[in-house]
Amino acid sequence: MFRTSSAPDSYRITIRRAAVKAVTFSLFIGLFFPGLVYSETIEQAWEVALGANHSIRAANRTTDSAVERQGAARSQRLPTLAVHGGYLAKNDPSIVNISELGIPSVDQFQVDEETSYSYGASVSIPLYT
Repeated sequence: MFRTSSAPDSYRITIRRAAVKAVTFSLFIGLFFPGLVYSETIEQAWEVALGANHSIRAANRTTDSAVERQGAARSQRLPTLAVHGGYLAKNDPSIVNISELGIPSVDQFQVDEETSYSYGASVSIPLYT
């Protein structure tokens, strides 16, 4: 039988031994030193980068701030409705004594009631935003 291989047998044996050594070494490292073959996800690598590089962290915070400002700007385009109400109760009503001013016809008069209510509403619709 004739062989058509261009590489000698000793060369093949050397390549096989090198491959077996490489595989054995890789298995040894992987089994006994698992921290060396640890792989990160993109999220983990991003967190490490944020912790180590302050300019990346600052840029990330600037981006977050811009996103929040965008949401606030959108909310300013919406109409707003404000409603308020109130109740006031006094023990004694307010009285003005006019006799001190020198007007002889009226001595004093009551300015307000003992109880009062107030209410109101307002609507705001932005035209140009």
